[in-house]
Amino acid sequence: SITPELSGGVLMVGTFADLATFGTQTVNSGSFGNFDIYLAKYLPDGTCSWVKKAGGPTDDKANAVRQLPGGAIFVTGFFQGTAAFGTINVTSVFNYDFFLAKYDATGNIAWVQQGGGNGNDMGNSIGIDASSNIYVTGFIGDTATFGTTTIFDNEYGSIIVAKYTNGGALQWIKTAGSFVDDTGYDIATDAGGSSYVTGYVSGNAS
Repeated sequence: SITPELSGGVLMVGTFADLATFGTQTVNSGSFGNFDIYLAKYLPDGTCSWVKKAGGPTDDKANAVRQLPGGAIFVTGFFQGTAAFGTINVTSVFNYDFFLAKYDATGNIAWVQQGGGNGNDMGNSIGIDASSNIYVTGFIGDTATFGTTTIFDNEYGSIIVAKYTNGGALQWIKTAGSFVDDTGYDIATDAGGSSYVTGYVSGNAS
């Protein structure tokens, strides 16, 4: 995923394995079979200014990145096992867990929020409103807990839409779907805080 950066360049996230080089910047996941997260900043001339990695000994991936007007950077995706985001470590409940991470404009980690249960849980896209609240869509694969809120899945996979403050506090989380797999792929949020979500449903969905 890629998004414009305040200085006129771009921010990019994704996944890499083993040794990866971004211009003159290098990151190492530790092994060829271990996929880690990267967050990279490119200048308008195409030079990689910096790259940050996150993850642990199992697969981790970033699916989306957005930047606020003040410079804060938000990344979402999934991690498994124990993953390090700079100085912050998080541990998944079982399989893939959802994460939302906040970085400052120079790539230093501020906080990481997670959510998950016994299924695979993932963030796929980020929206931002005029008050700098963060909205995320993706899916859960089973009953999952986000902060102090537990949401219930239909046993096969449900769409999620969640709202967080700029400080990382969960405001609410909603589910949608059928009794088969359902996923939220992308989200756009307007100035008033209304969100528009796209993805897919299977069968009859609520």
